[in-house]
Amino acid sequence: MATISGGSTTTVEITTKTNVLTCAVCKEVWLEEVIETEPDADGNCKILSVVKKECACIRERAQVHYEKNLLREHQIYVETNRTGMFFISRFRDIRMSHDDLRNPEVTNQCKNYVANWASVCEKNMGILFRGPVGTGKSFHAAAIAHAVIDMKKRKYPSSHNEPMVYMTTVSTLILYMSELELHRKKWFLGRLAMLDLLVLDDFGIERGNEYTLENLGYIIDARYNSQKPLIITTNLSSNEFKNPPNIAYKRIFDRIEEMCGLIIPVRGSSRRLEIAAKKQEDAKKLLGLND
Repeated sequence: MATISGGSTTTVEITTKTNVLTCAVCKEVWLEEVIETEPDADGNCKILSVVKKECACIRERAQVHYEKNLLREHQIYVETNRTGMFFISRFRDIRMSHDDLRNPEVTNQCKNYVANWASVCEKNMGILFRGPVGTGKSFHAAAIAHAVIDMKKRKYPSSHNEPMVYMTTVSTLILYMSELELHRKKWFLGRLAMLDLLVLDDFGIERGNEYTLENLGYIIDARYNSQKPLIITTNLSSNEFKNPPNIAYKRIFDRIEEMCGLIIPVRGSSRRLEIAAKKQEDAKKLLGLND
């Protein structure tokens, strides 16, 4: 009990009450309440303050509950917005588990890339998938993108809910940027720079006019300056990279080869031709046609 005198006529009595319980597990004070009260003008007890202290067990359970809720919210966000991270719909359902294992060396390189994601980010290590059409370059790039999303969904909840990955074709990205006003284009390039991973499919089939090269340069520069991983798929050969048609392409090629230090050749027959042949056979059976 403390007595505070406020002049010659006023005396206020403050009463302090302490309730203490000790946790049998961590041996810390489980719950400590320090309650300070004083009488009001009518003589009734008025609470001035309540101070509580919780033991390590309670603090740990509260933290675990908070982290679980945060992770659950993040997972819901990721799954809700996953389709938006893949502009082309055929990329949205690809997973590494769908791999036909025709190129086991490529498959293993992709799995190791994801398994060492922390080092990949630290060293800004991108991939250049190179090979003929239909060999599976886009599949492997999309599979990596989904694996990165799944890994970060499990381990790296983000309170800001920023998109982590974006995959599209170069021509589609250039077309989208052509419709943006200057301030929106700057904002969009900033978003591309912040992504954990950007995947550009079918590099090299876009038109090589001045406007296209200018915007392509902006995209590559955004990733180059952000020092974050970039994955590119292309049908261009190493010789075409070494002998670009003009100085603008040379500058872009040089930066891509610097960022995408891991060059993965993807060889084999065209799966697209195989799929087309199977569809023709299915159509003949369906329609009752003979050769």
